[in-house]
Amino acid sequence: MINFNWYKFFEVATDVLGEGNINLENSKSFCAWTTFGALKSTCNYWFAGLPCMDDLDSRGHGDGGVWRQPFDFDDLAHIVIPKEFMTYLCIQRSQNIETLSEKLHELSLEHRCTNLVLEVKLY
Repeated sequence: MINFNWYKFFEVATDVLGEGNINLENSKSFCAWTTFGALKSTCNYWFAGLPCMDDLDSRGHGDGGVWRQPFDFDDLAHIVIPKEFMTYLCIQRSQNIETLSEKLHELSLEHRCTNLVLEVKLY
């Protein structure tokens, strides 16, 4: 997926689901992601709200912001957006991944949507 497509993915996702927040209790959205670099070493997944559009530029997520550190679009390997998530205070929240999937299809952005998650997996 080219950088422009990642940017559009996040633009549509935040439009449909809402921008994330560093504090999960205040986050309208939630996702988990890993990078090709992490898959080569620790297989680590990070999780947070979706990035605010101000956090993104043409190359990826800048330092700070919702994801707290930089991530280049070229390095993103997998992002998972669950249909439901729970905050640290055990508040259950839903995400309309079906509508998100429809919007992504309209833009021909590759992804997979199940009854549990919407994901972009590039490996």
